[in-house]
Amino acid sequence: MLIVSGGFAIYRRDIVVELGGFSSEFTCEDIELTFRVHEYMRKNKRQYKVLSLPEAVSWTEAPYTWKDLYSQRHRWQRVIAETCWKYKNMLFNPRYGSVGLIGMPYYIFGEALAWAPEVVALVIIPLAIFLGVFAWEPLVIFLGIYVLANVLVSVLAIHLHDVGFRSLSLKEMGRMILLSFIESFGYRQLLSYARLAGTIGFLRGDKGWKKSNRVERKDLGD
Repeated sequence: MLIVSGGFAIYRRDIVVELGGFSSEFTCEDIELTFRVHEYMRKNKRQYKVLSLPEAVSWTEAPYTWKDLYSQRHRWQRVIAETCWKYKNMLFNPRYGSVGLIGMPYYIFGEALAWAPEVVALVIIPLAIFLGVFAWEPLVIFLGIYVLANVLVSVLAIHLHDVGFRSLSLKEMGRMILLSFIESFGYRQLLSYARLAGTIGFLRGDKGWKKSNRVERKDLGD
């Protein structure tokens, strides 16, 4: 695990003190400190574990509006870029084991640069249509495979949660599965734009928090 979510993280006090505490140089602190612990422990060949509870014991408050969601993901992208750049020495470095060989490549190509192919596609497709060199059939086939793959991952996640905890009603599961079909149209493009903007913010040295409004528990109803 290369990030321990700040809202739910419990760190050993002696390790945090030994590492100099939380850093004020980054947009957020949770992912950076997790990376720093991994680097420090593996560099000094010290045994350690990152443990995760399988059951939910607390809940976070989600962004309240689309603008708030955009602001949150913009900030997340900046700190991912900041952290990956800071600890780039671990990338593909066998000295850091699975962190350097698996974790770092995933975060760089699957998170920090994940916006690139989606944004490039949004530029190339209209350009190809304008130039008259676009073929619709391959796009429809590829888009269908892409959407179904996303739906499959979501359905498997919902199923695993249901098997483990039985906390969702059939209506709730049905609604979540339905949303998994439509998230590829509009929602993912918003996140890609936020990631692109966040990357630009990182390159500009933006450190702003841009606090967003959250859905409070009282807003969720019974």
